[in-house]
Amino acid sequence: YSLTFKRPANGPNMPLSLTAHKVAVTPMGEMLRLSSTLELAGFDSSINRRRVEATRRAAQEYLPGVDKLELLEIWRGFRPASPDGLPLIGRSQLFSNLIVATGHGMLGMTHGPITGKLVAQIVAGQPPEIDLSALSPARFS
Repeated sequence: YSLTFKRPANGPNMPLSLTAHKVAVTPMGEMLRLSSTLELAGFDSSINRRRVEATRRAAQEYLPGVDKLELLEIWRGFRPASPDGLPLIGRSQLFSNLIVATGHGMLGMTHGPITGKLVAQIVAGQPPEIDLSALSPARFS
């Protein structure tokens, strides 16, 4: 979930991680974004108001007055996760010029550097540094 507010003059000027409540706070120019929760809901894009309010309450503990801020936008996105929890890295069986690198779930930023290196090796025609058979996009065919 992501909640975007009009940023107050005394709002944070650097990103914060409210670790105990799993809420990220990101200043974005004139806006302030709160993001939180992982909800595996298939392709249901409806907004769960309880989750929205829980995020606001958690942030209120650290950022007094957040409950009074003008809410500009609420949205939720889909997690790029695979059924077995492993990323998909490798060439597509359908299109030889398509290399797949997805499904990292919450670890996309963490696994991004090694994934980029593996994709670069595939593009360059070099053998990947590790055996990618367990990560093959074809494993779900």
